[in-house]
This record gives sequence, structure tokens and C-alpha cells, in this order.
Amino acid sequence: IIVNMEVTTDNFKEAFDQFKDNLRESIFYSMDFEMTGINVEGYSKLHMFYNTQQRYEKIKLSIENFLPIQFGISLFSPLDSNQFAYDVKTYNFYVYPSEYSSRKNFLSDISSIRFLSNNKFDFNKIFATGIPYLRPNEEEEIKKKFEYSSQVHLNDKNREFITSIVKELEMWLGMEGASNTYYYQKYTNSFLRKLMHQEIPKRFPNVVVGKGYIDPETN
Repeated sequence: IIVNMEVTTDNFKEAFDQFKDNLRESIFYSMDFEMTGINVEGYSKLHMFYNTQQRYEKIKLSIENFLPIQFGISLFSPLDSNQFAYDVKTYNFYVYPSEYSSRKNFLSDISSIRFLSNNKFDFNKIFATGIPYLRPNEEEEIKKKFEYSSQVHLNDKNREFITSIVKELEMWLGMEGASNTYYYQKYTNSFLRKLMHQEIPKRFPNVVVGKGYIDPETN
């Protein structure tokens, strides 16, 4: 039994959930990439006399210069009790660099593009509904930028406010049985609440900061 599914942004969530379930059930899998090219001009093609290191360097050079535009993976799971028959599910993910990627330009090789075109590769799916991706280092950099931009930057007034809160928390934590109680501060100012959520965990790692409601008639 062979099932083939093309995955784009239009059906990614549903397909990826299904893919993860099928991956857990598989006993082995095979992968393949479609690239915008495989040969770098001025660099000889792979041949039978290359040793392992030379083949690695050649393939590495191609990956660095060309763009992966489709990731294919076939999952194999046993079909009933027949050890020589497999249920094969293939997923072809159309992929494209995220708008946040540092990779704004890429190379293409005419022969590779012609080969893909001759084999009915749908280039429109890449540019219209390709799944955006980032390299791990790009993801980390973007996370740091978002975290920094969302932080409240302390000035003298903010620092004075946090200092007063810290003193109150230190007094509360010094009370007997404090670990079984709550410390409540009523601030309707969203800026001050954000500031406390940001700064208190830095000074008191074991204190959980959250928002809640306390009935004024009982407290």
C-alpha cells in the first residue's frame, strides 16, 4: 500500500499531525531533497574516485549554495504479518525560506531546473504555498530579537518601583509558612504588571508570578 501526500501551508497542520503518528509506527524511512541545483560552476562533479571526505566536501558546497525546495520522506511500516510487504506513506513537503531568514538570495542550476520542470515539478507551490523554514541559528537570533524588543527597559523610576516590591517580597518570604501563602499586589497598570512579571523571576527564581483575583470582601 502506497500513499503519497503533498504538503504545503494549506494543509500543513493536518498533514504534519498525521505524519508524526505514522512516523512513530514506522520501522524505517528514506529521505530525499529537491534542490535548485546540485553542481557548482568550476567545481567538478562527483565521480567514482572520490573518497568519503571529498564526496562530503562536494555535497556540502552544493547545499551551501543552492536552496532546498522540497523535502520528501517515505515511512515504511509492516503490512500485517508479512515481513516482506510494507505500508508506505510518502510526504512531500514544499519548503521555502522564511521572510525572517537571512538568506535573501539563492543560486539555481539550469540543468536542475529543467530536470524538475520535465518531471512536472510545480514551482508555483513553492512560492505561493511553500512552508517557511529557518536555520537553527536564525531561529535563535530572531527569538532573542523578539525577547529584547518585548522587554521593559528599566529607568530610575522603574528601578525604584521594583526595589520597593523586592523589599516587600523579602519580608513576605521571611514569614513563617510563606511557602503556603500568596503575596498579592493590586496594580491596574498593565505596564507595572509586565515589569513585575519580567523582573521578579530574575530575583526570586522560586517565586511563581501570575495574575489572579482576590475577593475584597474576604481579604
